[in-house]
Amino acid sequence: RGQVPFLGRVAEKLLQEVLGVRTGGELLEAAAEAHCLFSRGRADQLLQVALGWCEKERGGDAGAMQKGISFSDTFGSSDEPAALRRQLWTMCEGLGASMLAAGLVGEKLTLRLKDSSFEVRSRAAPRGAAIGSAGELYARALPLLERELRRGGAAEGGVP
Repeated sequence: RGQVPFLGRVAEKLLQEVLGVRTGGELLEAAAEAHCLFSRGRADQLLQVALGWCEKERGGDAGAMQKGISFSDTFGSSDEPAALRRQLWTMCEGLGASMLAAGLVGEKLTLRLKDSSFEVRSRAAPRGAAIGSAGELYARALPLLERELRRGGAAEGGVP
């Protein structure tokens, strides 16, 4: 295991493989790269740990950073694909604004759809490039919606 305390295996492996970082000192030297690789909140948390300042040691929770964000909206039933695409764009704009305000960038996107019979379906986009804007959210969510439309499921509400 590496020398940076309070890191999970995944974060430790990512730091080692991408930045060549194994110790707190090396992490401090790679501070700029860490801010490019991780969200602002996660990068700040890692650098605080590298400096030896950790909430976990003071009775707090070092892992308390926000790991997810969602946006939900309810709208009337629609069999019109264009109306559902417009609704998806509106939701992506709202989620993108929330992400910007929170300083978050996403990796994974899940679209939840509830049809007119109240059946809920969740569809996840494959991991890829970072997601941080309404346009990026829409580009990842639209294929999921289109796939559901081809299956014949009219959506009534959802969460990208």
